[in-house]
Amino acid sequence: MESIPPTPAQKYLALTQTPGQLDRAELETIYDRLNPVSPTFLDGEWSIHLLDTGHPAQAIAEDGLPLIRTLFSLEETEKNKVRQVKFHGIGACAVVPDGQDRVDRFRYVNESTVAATNEYKPYYRDSGVLHFYLTRVRG
Repeated sequence: MESIPPTPAQKYLALTQTPGQLDRAELETIYDRLNPVSPTFLDGEWSIHLLDTGHPAQAIAEDGLPLIRTLFSLEETEKNKVRQVKFHGIGACAVVPDGQDRVDRFRYVNESTVAATNEYKPYYRDSGVLHFYLTRVRG
């Protein structure tokens, strides 16, 4: 009996449970196969989790994570210019805050998980994107 290959979402969820540093190329290949989310899907409260790819900004981001919980509202997403964009040739939902050279992109994993990347060229330069994911806060 043939086994069904895992979906990109299943592969991504497996990577979120993998200890240690992830292979950035593998992560980006899986991320690129995920579907985009709509701005309205982001409405609500989310917890942020980093994925270890050895990105130079990771240590700084990890220090700030205990202080951060992300809350998206439709009003906020309109203010921060949530857009549908193409990233690596594939659709993604992006938040582009006013006055900042930063872009956060979001892709659908499941109803409670969103894959995300952060690009901040003035700080990261040519280091690529910082990978993280959001989990919906229930209750």
